Amino acid sequence: MRFPLQQSSHIQHPDTTNIQRVGVNGDRAFAAVAASGMQARLYLALLVERFRRFNQNTFGLPFGESCLQAWLRQWPGAAQVERFGLPRHNLERRLGGDALTLWVRPRDLVQDANHAPRGQGHRPSSMALIWDGDWDLRRSDLRYGVGTELSEVQDIVTHRDRLQDSQVYRRFLRALQEGRPHRSHRQGISLDSVPRIRTYLEIYLGFVDDMAADGYQPERATDPIGVVISRQGHVLKYRNGRHRLAMTQWLDLPSIPVRVMHVHRLWWNRVADGATGQAALDRVCAALSQCQPQWVPAASGAPGQSAQPYVQWPE
Repeated sequence: MRFPLQQSSHIQHPDTTNIQRVGVNGDRAFAAVAASGMQARLYLALLVERFRRFNQNTFGLPFGESCLQAWLRQWPGAAQVERFGLPRHNLERRLGGDALTLWVRPRDLVQDANHAPRGQGHRPSSMALIWDGDWDLRRSDLRYGVGTELSEVQDIVTHRDRLQDSQVYRRFLRALQEGRPHRSHRQGISLDSVPRIRTYLEIYLGFVDDMAADGYQPERATDPIGVVISRQGHVLKYRNGRHRLAMTQWLDLPSIPVRVMHVHRLWWNRVADGATGQAALDRVCAALSQCQPQWVPAASGAPGQSAQPYVQWPE
């Protein structure tokens, strides 16, 4: 089994020739559970993705580059660009992936940053590198809870010889029996039969076994494992790659690469120390290499999380 092949850094249109086998974000390893009756939704997802990428190539990136150049050269409007948070995608292109990549021990990366529930606070833009807000104080521990990515890995691996006894299998089976089988039009899969459920879990288990044999190979992934930097300069997990991280944690791999997606403004201001433009970028990139994962739970973490099941690492 293989992880999805990495997309080029140049934004390209998805391949339409395999749309009937996998979705926009699909992995060809899941072709055996591909949704045969979801072609209309698969094509719609494809069109939405192509429209998004067209807009980004045609409007988003050129506008972001203009804003970035204004900030770098301290032209009029530079302060407003920094107040927005700087255009993240353009900075990634300018700095290159290595500048925003950190190497961490997976089992150290256990604190997950969380936004406030919708309607209960401002959510910063995903287009900005610098974020305001208290998202870094509202953390949850990835080792707690039922249905988390890590608990699912534990569940599937420990039931590898009797997958039908796993909680994940039972959840998919219950959904099937209730007439609402698990489907994903973006991945292009449909678990609308008992054999498909088992095949899906066997493929998932194959990913873990491949990683155990070959280590984590980032070039096989469609996107990097995402992290954010807190106001104190600590590394927190955020969004992309939670399942991959859970697999590396379960296997206790020594080190994996993660990509910094956003940083807290208070940390940026402290590190930049009044510098702007390229001087600020140089200071921030140098400081990133010193950032370490956060271990301490937040006082405003998920309510009642400590009362939930805790995943024990295998020896």
